[in-house]
Amino acid sequence: MNNIYFGIAGTVLQSLCLAAFILISRTSFAQGGKLVVIGLTIVSVVMLLWYGVRRVKTRLNLFLLPVLLALGYSIAFHLVGVLGFHGLLMDWDISTDYFMSVLRVTSMVFAMYSIVTAVLYLVNRAIQKNSLL
Repeated sequence: MNNIYFGIAGTVLQSLCLAAFILISRTSFAQGGKLVVIGLTIVSVVMLLWYGVRRVKTRLNLFLLPVLLALGYSIAFHLVGVLGFHGLLMDWDISTDYFMSVLRVTSMVFAMYSIVTAVLYLVNRAIQKNSLL
């Protein structure tokens, strides 16, 4: 999968999931609905990463998968805030404090995506080695 398409797919997926989470949280079935959206988001992102890991050719491209998803999350957060849920950007400010807080969240998301990518890569390698026997 081309890295550009992977990044776009990740950004769109995370934007839709974030918007769905916000919309569900405003309903009467928010308690269970938010858990369903979180579960579907996790499954969707893992499936996207699995698709990316299986088609990666180099280790650089493998490293780029969580980078693109983490940047996509930051873009999705701001995009959803601009397009309709202005409460997400209540703290928006052109300052180093805001930039550092966004950088902290993006690095935590990157760390989570990196762990999942590494696990999926190892699972994929194990499957490939066992299928060759």
